[in-house]
Amino acid sequence: MNDIYNDVTDKGYAKPSFTSNLSISYHFDISKTDFAFTAYVMNLFSVNHVRYVFQYWEDGNNRQYPRQVGFINEPRSFGFRLTAKF
Repeated sequence: MNDIYNDVTDKGYAKPSFTSNLSISYHFDISKTDFAFTAYVMNLFSVNHVRYVFQYWEDGNNRQYPRQVGFINEPRSFGFRLTAKF
């Protein structure tokens, strides 16, 4: 139990976290149709932004105690979106 607690606190659990996203949009009209082109970046800057996955024992009274913890660092994501309104 102490090992799990130490792993979680070392990764930044219960500390302030920060993440930022950025997007840029361009709107244009073509014959009564409004188009919007958007480019975005998710998790551009992040501090202590880690997701936690806890696995618990499956037998009897041990279900209340975690047996293992996993950490998921969210990657930086890039993308584009094109929307049209008629």
